[in-house]
Amino acid sequence: MFKFLIQFFLILQLPQPLPSLQREKELKPAEWTPYSFKGTEYFKYEVKGGGGKEIKTGYEIIKISKEGEKYKVNIEGKFGQSEGSFTTTVENREDIPGAILAQSVLNPYIAPLAVALFSPAWAYYFALTGFKFEEGSTWKQKDESGKSIEMVVKGAETYVGKKGKKLIVKEDGKEIWVIVWSKDVALPLYIKMGHEKETFYELKLVDYKE
Repeated sequence: MFKFLIQFFLILQLPQPLPSLQREKELKPAEWTPYSFKGTEYFKYEVKGGGGKEIKTGYEIIKISKEGEKYKVNIEGKFGQSEGSFTTTVENREDIPGAILAQSVLNPYIAPLAVALFSPAWAYYFALTGFKFEEGSTWKQKDESGKSIEMVVKGAETYVGKKGKKLIVKEDGKEIWVIVWSKDVALPLYIKMGHEKETFYELKLVDYKE
């Protein structure tokens, strides 16, 4: 039941309409594969989010280290008045996102990680067919009801000494995602979901070590 709730939560975040994917055997994008952890990383993000006049701030720290043949994941965070930490061990590097999402159901301070940083919605765009992640590249799609999705790679930005490309995603002309990524970093350098006038989450990488 618990696993089902996690899966249901993630499905709700997927963009509508869903752009077409490549065939399953071709889903490994050459541009960037999110969550390709090395297993010895340290990430610290400044966090801002909320909705309307209630804006919360805080930070999120993700520390990954080798523990024998396994990997230890330490999470520490503060979001508004909610704060906490936890440590868990996983068998493989691929299990790290799932371990963090599982904790998010019980710990509100992890909300920015679960809703924005580990959302399948933005990661989905990096598996699309026929989109080149080069500066100036654009992609648009509209479904039969008239709802549209638009993507554009717009310039580059630098965080913690890492230069990354900037992707902007719009739905019906409204900005819903901004992602800045570097090919050699497993998580975005910057990510923003939503808009300040509504509900949004914004995470900026301020410290990173391998």
